[in-house]
Formats: sequence, structure tokens, C-alpha cells
Amino acid sequence: MIAEAAAGSIKLFLLVLILNNFACKIILIIQISRLSSAGFIFSFGIE
Repeated sequence: MIAEAAAGSIKLFLLVLILNNFACKIILIIQISRLSSAGFIFSFGIE
């Protein structure tokens, strides 16, 4: 019973870690795309 509960909490913890990592990657991609698009507009504004 205790082992099952521990296994369940470990699975939940791993799931949270995976989702958190995934969310961080998505946020990072969004930030990079915003920066690159801003840089793109900026470079066009100079020319």
C-alpha cells in the first residue's frame, strides 16, 4: 500500500517535471521568436 502510494507520487512528480520542462521550452521558443522578429523589424527599419 505504501509502496503503491510512493510509486504514484513519483510518477506524478516525473509528470510535473516533464510538463514544466515542456512549458519552459515553449516559453523559450516564444521569447526567441519575439526577439528575432523584433530584430528583423529593427534591421529593416535601419535600411
